Amino acid sequence: MNAPLKKPRPPKVHLRTYESGNQVWQINYVDPFTGKRCQASFSGRKDDALDFAHKLYREIVDKFNGIEQTALTEATYTEVIEAFILDKQNRIRPSSIKRYRIYTDNFKAFMAQRFPRIQQIVDIRKVYFEEFLRHLQNSGQEVGTINSTLRVLKSVFIYAVKERYLRENPISTVERFKDEKRAEERRFWTEKELQVIFGAVNAYWRPIYEFIYLTGLREGELINLTWDAVDLNSARPRIKIQAMGDWVPKTGERREVFLNNRAAEIILARHETRAENKYVFTAQMGGKIKEKTIYDNLAYPLRKLHAQGKVSFLGSVHTLRHTFASHLAMRGVSPHALMKLLGHSSIETTMIYAHLDPRYLEGVVDLLNEVEPETKT
Repeated sequence: MNAPLKKPRPPKVHLRTYESGNQVWQINYVDPFTGKRCQASFSGRKDDALDFAHKLYREIVDKFNGIEQTALTEATYTEVIEAFILDKQNRIRPSSIKRYRIYTDNFKAFMAQRFPRIQQIVDIRKVYFEEFLRHLQNSGQEVGTINSTLRVLKSVFIYAVKERYLRENPISTVERFKDEKRAEERRFWTEKELQVIFGAVNAYWRPIYEFIYLTGLREGELINLTWDAVDLNSARPRIKIQAMGDWVPKTGERREVFLNNRAAEIILARHETRAENKYVFTAQMGGKIKEKTIYDNLAYPLRKLHAQGKVSFLGSVHTLRHTFASHLAMRGVSPHALMKLLGHSSIETTMIYAHLDPRYLEGVVDLLNEVEPETKT
């Protein structure tokens, strides 16, 4: 006599980290018809992985209850790519849309040449992506560009699953290339070096550079920060990063950034300029700051300090953002918390910033000194 089928249980979602540092969400569930344990992998944000797991569970329950599954929407991969870009059109910057089109056009050209018979998105397989990435590498593409291409294509296929063009993402487990050059660019300054740098820059610009370090803002986010996005009256002072006029944040998404005491003091000190200018941070002569101005006012002091051996490398304004993330990572802040603070759309991007000082890693193992082994009686 066959044992009765067990009612499906919700899938379990957990984060898996590979030796390379890449991370994917693993979705574990039991097939109620066979009793076998199954696993699916999902690359992207936790919310998207949970959404995917929920849809998977709903499909399993429907099948268990004899309910016919909803048919997938038929479409070619080129149609889905266009739908994805259209979906992003008003939510990310035009420059990002341009990059998305370059990356996806390269993929479409490769598929048309190598696999011309493959048209429907349901026929796309993981091996096609792996060959495409090798093609880019053999063509002399920079590792950073290859990884950016992969990140965009993963977003396309996450969208395809959410919109019912696919049941599973064929590209979810494709790993990014290790980028030694990018890792070198993600160097950060020590706290001692920061104090030297802040002491060397023009007094007018110092609070601006401090604020970037204290919040991890991008230059464009600081330049376009307006007073109506500042809230100093809540129990926890905060600012909102949101689209304004013709400026759109890099990811197109609105986020809140909480301020520590020093960051709040910097904004309070500028409060008297509120009636004169809608921007929180302004140029010395008033008006909106130009990105080149922020860069130039830091570049000269940095060159001088580096020549004197007071900083270990030159860096740039963006290095303050790297330093913000690195210092928090060394204090035990999780990659997912960093992802929210930095406004990243993917955990993979955050892992680039979450590098740690080797001296910190040496001391981490000492935390287990306080754990006493259980003794047998």
